Amino acid sequence: MTGRRGVTLIELLIAMTMAAILGSLVLTSTASVTAVLRSRVERVGSTGASRSIWGVLRAEWASLGADSAAGPDLVALGPSAVDYRADRGLVQICRLSPDSVVLTPGRLSRWVPRRPVAGRDSLLVYAAGDSAGAIDAWVPIPLIAGPAAVSCPLGEPGHQFVTALDTTAIARWRLGTGAVARVFEVVRARSYGGGTLWQFGLEGLSAGAIVQPVASHLAGPAGLTVVGWGCDGMPAPLARVCGVDVTLRATTKRDLGLGAGRASVVLDSQLIAVRFENRP
Repeated sequence: MTGRRGVTLIELLIAMTMAAILGSLVLTSTASVTAVLRSRVERVGSTGASRSIWGVLRAEWASLGADSAAGPDLVALGPSAVDYRADRGLVQICRLSPDSVVLTPGRLSRWVPRRPVAGRDSLLVYAAGDSAGAIDAWVPIPLIAGPAAVSCPLGEPGHQFVTALDTTAIARWRLGTGAVARVFEVVRARSYGGGTLWQFGLEGLSAGAIVQPVASHLAGPAGLTVVGWGCDGMPAPLARVCGVDVTLRATTKRDLGLGAGRASVVLDSQLIAVRFENRP
């Protein structure tokens, strides 16, 4: 007969103890790896937020100028908010009168990211002058209503908008058919939020639009600070600002972070400079 030997109580206790120790080691290692991965993912998130903000600021602010007849494109400059005329493309005028302006949509189409919107957008019409003298300035024209489908003098399709000009302004700036215009809207770039959730966004001021978020992870109300400087690099009044220094402070902390023992908060900061290319 073959004898059978069972498992003693001591052997069972030893096996259970070893299994518990191995399980604890596995759980500890898993928690450590998870914390490291979570920290890296959140760090990437904060870096990505900073890059997104920088990309928007560079695209929106680089074209700001001071050659408009209505003053510089930089409208207001605060420590955490900037109001400006945001460039929305180029269009060509095929007919202009005191109460209407007709745009030619087929021309300069590659420079228009979207169709102008009445009440939200306005035009800066280029006044080059004529043989009597050069002007070299941009004259603001509001878009009050429209568009309506009409034909240009040469038979091309056109978009007609209601505007408000007086004959004196047209004669003074020598505005007429064939002029090139910049489409713009007034926008505010700012930080906003409360508690531990602060974001950066763009707010359309022309039509009273709500703020559109661009990126989060800002480190409180001081997560975005803006300081202007003149063409000589020194502090300057608003009309003479040629660029800005922007300090971004981003954090890895998330309100919806998962699990206990979440990685500690890490702060990242970046200092970037944007020079307005249309300033002398």
